[in-house]
Amino acid sequence: ATFVADEKNTWQSSVFAALPPKEDYQQMGKLGLKELKRSQMTRSQEWLDKHALCADNFNFGLSTLPKAGHGVFASRFLSEGSAILPVPLIHIPERSALTMRQPRKLIDMGYKLEKFTRQQLLLNYCLGHAESTMVLSPYGPVFSLINHNQTRANVRLQWAKPERSSHIPQALEKDVEWFKNEKGTRLGMEVVALRDIEPGEEILLDYGDEQ
Repeated sequence: ATFVADEKNTWQSSVFAALPPKEDYQQMGKLGLKELKRSQMTRSQEWLDKHALCADNFNFGLSTLPKAGHGVFASRFLSEGSAILPVPLIHIPERSALTMRQPRKLIDMGYKLEKFTRQQLLLNYCLGHAESTMVLSPYGPVFSLINHNQTRANVRLQWAKPERSSHIPQALEKDVEWFKNEKGTRLGMEVVALRDIEPGEEILLDYGDEQ
């Protein structure tokens, strides 16, 4: 069968969207789509060491900190200086977007609410600067469970390396107005071990003085 796919049809059709780029069509004809995908997904150990982070470095359980709830624990030995967790970020240029109005019907019913607005819970898990309108929301199942402790912290945050993340270093030079027009992920961080961490140790991060 012969078919032609242009960029417009690719985005509008889920079938075309599942196909590889045009330059891979000949190889797909020889191998079949399944084997082509498999060959493209297979990576050497050298490539993984440079571009990937292990996805099962952690277990979850009750925190060793009083009243902290759950926490994150090392599932294997993590060496000092190693990146142990990717933290992709969704940028929110205006933190006011996380402000919600109180239901008007409660006010109409006579409730005396001190504030007519409140912040969404998501803001508690965002990273940002007190003097900036933009906040960064980490997404993923692990980072939000890492607890804060300034004296026992064994990890830190740093900007992610582009070769193993979606982080674009040039984006750090842009202003908030630029981010308002960017829809995809442009910034990313990673968690790095401050020292050797033994299996079973809780992962703790210093959130900073302003929380």
